[in-house]
Amino acid sequence: MRSPLKVLKFNRSYFLNKAVICDEAQAIKNPTTAASKVIKAMKARFRLALTGTPVENSLNELWSIMDFVQPGLLGSLSQFKQEFVNKFEGTETDIEEKLTARISKVYKRRTKTGELGDQLPSKTIAVREIPMGQIQLELYKEVITLVKQKMLSGLEAIQKLKSLSSHPALLNEKYMNLTPQDVPKLKETLQIIEEVRQKGEKVLIFTEYIQMQNLLRKYIREQFDINPMIINGVTNRRQQVVDMFNQNSGFDVMILSPKAAGTGLTITSANHVIHYTRWWNPAVENQATDRVYRIGQNKPVTVYYPIVIDKQGVLKEGTVEQIVHRILEEKQSLASSVIVPSKNLRIEEEILKGFALN
Repeated sequence: MRSPLKVLKFNRSYFLNKAVICDEAQAIKNPTTAASKVIKAMKARFRLALTGTPVENSLNELWSIMDFVQPGLLGSLSQFKQEFVNKFEGTETDIEEKLTARISKVYKRRTKTGELGDQLPSKTIAVREIPMGQIQLELYKEVITLVKQKMLSGLEAIQKLKSLSSHPALLNEKYMNLTPQDVPKLKETLQIIEEVRQKGEKVLIFTEYIQMQNLLRKYIREQFDINPMIINGVTNRRQQVVDMFNQNSGFDVMILSPKAAGTGLTITSANHVIHYTRWWNPAVENQATDRVYRIGQNKPVTVYYPIVIDKQGVLKEGTVEQIVHRILEEKQSLASSVIVPSKNLRIEEEILKGFALN
């Protein structure tokens, strides 16, 4: 029987001579975390990092991942900040090209369209424009009035209007028992689900709001006599939940948070995706869709965006969802860049301008 010491020597030898492969490498994007420090301390002849998540908050995240793959290639973190981060956030326009050239020997990018174009089914985007309910419209105007009276900041107003577009109960619990007729966006979503049910297929619904997730489950349970599974930040054993959903045959619905369930899960038993609320980072939203649209999917995929609009023309600038949808469409190409942090998309600033609230 091998002694503990020999086992230790064997394991050390293994790591000294073999590869260390880090999947979902965005988990080490923060160089100060324990996970980042531990994996970088492992000795190996070959290192590989794989991630489908573009840089989200800062170029420092790219440095941390590269520090695992090829330590020293981008210098120390302070050197990297001086050479790239500060200039990128300044006025220089060719920093992305310089940085990409620096890492080109150890960096490869693969995209679905480039690599899997003939291996994936079609994907259809369906934008459903829905009028705002009367209760929503009245509350909406109240929020705008508070901003104009300097009683509410622009950013606070945007968050309230975004919540209100989903359901009035997210602002005031007295609206918890509204019918779908009172919330046209909810009614339209239930109609989409009915269309999926008639096909005997499955659908994922993404919304960041825990309260909205619970409301959706309530309405779906009442109309379709099923109890949808929910995956969010408090869900334990996500993979078991997904396995159960994938194994169930026929019609089903799952409700998910885009951040908690947007990576690492394969849910190809569903081929419909509803983004009930928009995530303001297009890359994160695309990753959520990719839980369905990936290798293993053999049915055409439909992605639905129910967008609340102001058909009465009361809101001169349109609803916050109309503005967000327009901005996200414009930012899609920029968001696909691995180098550009999503915060540089300046979506909140654009929304403030759209509402003239800044």
